[in-house]
Amino acid sequence: MQGVFQAGAFFGSIGINVVADRWGRKMSITIPCILVLISGACLAGAANVAMFIAFRFFSGMGSWWLLGAVPIWMAEVTPPQNRGTLVDCHSAALLFGYVCAAWIGAGFYFYHPPSNNQWRAPLGFQCLPVTILLAIIHWLPESPRWLLQNDRSEEAERVLRMLHDSDEAAVEMQQIRDQIAVDNTLESSWMSLITKPSYRKRTFMTLGVSFGIQMTGVLVINNYGPTIYAALGFSNSKQLLYQGAFNTLGFGCGVMALSIVDKFPRHKLIAGGTAVVLATLVAEAAVVASYPPGPDQNKAALKGGLSMIFLYICFAELLLDGTQYIYFSELWPNHLRAKGMTVAMGTIALVNVLWLQVAPTAFA
Repeated sequence: MQGVFQAGAFFGSIGINVVADRWGRKMSITIPCILVLISGACLAGAANVAMFIAFRFFSGMGSWWLLGAVPIWMAEVTPPQNRGTLVDCHSAALLFGYVCAAWIGAGFYFYHPPSNNQWRAPLGFQCLPVTILLAIIHWLPESPRWLLQNDRSEEAERVLRMLHDSDEAAVEMQQIRDQIAVDNTLESSWMSLITKPSYRKRTFMTLGVSFGIQMTGVLVINNYGPTIYAALGFSNSKQLLYQGAFNTLGFGCGVMALSIVDKFPRHKLIAGGTAVVLATLVAEAAVVASYPPGPDQNKAALKGGLSMIFLYICFAELLLDGTQYIYFSELWPNHLRAKGMTVAMGTIALVNVLWLQVAPTAFA
């Protein structure tokens, strides 16, 4: 089930560039919202396993598409001096979704209706956020850069006047025009990402950063958290409570990250965060290897292992998670931003397929 979701996520990442460049940044948010809404409803009402698996794929497709499309839109409607903080709000909102999912799942674990279908409500909950977004998307501004790129100058001017005062709007309007004039002289094909040296460097950097961060195992720890807590000797109820606490702590650190993300270079945050989370993983593995769970388990040591997992999520959210989306949106020139985000999100999805498929075997 985990691999099916991430397989859909890979195909969803392709839609980011195709729709965002052709029909606009808002449309690239609207379509995945509809996908998540329909698939969430069908998952909650699934009549058989085949139906569940099919819509699990489309749920992953819509969710991942949305995950990559929103930072592109945010990067193009926010002022440069506040871009890091505002785009990082996207990551904080994602973490809030994890918090809601964890606690709703824990709550329904203790609910036992006669029909034994308590699993349906948590799956249906995913329909609520996208319904709200679909209800307000009409009033959100389109990217002024995309509007000017597509010769819709009057609409772009209206958007800029809504986002800035008159003088700033006029200055940014001219800056965008000048930049588009330069962009139109540059290569923008998919092949140019490999053939042009400067683009190839960006491609390898995107692949390396997205691959490296996901190799720290953040999604494995989140998705298989109860399995990890079971290996540490905790009961079923505590496994779910710790999973909720893990995500709640991550959300809190994600909010704290808003205050530091623009104070340090992106690459230093990513490098430092990767080093620290790897240290916590090594410490947790050493504890479990030295004090394995069992009848005579060292409870203090296993609690130390649990603390390493919680330290992991603190530093992952403070330094890595939101920073990567900002980095990807800023690494690429304007005319290739959607393609760059597609490369990043596609890589993340493929690495997740790998880890989520092999993790159950590793835990067995």
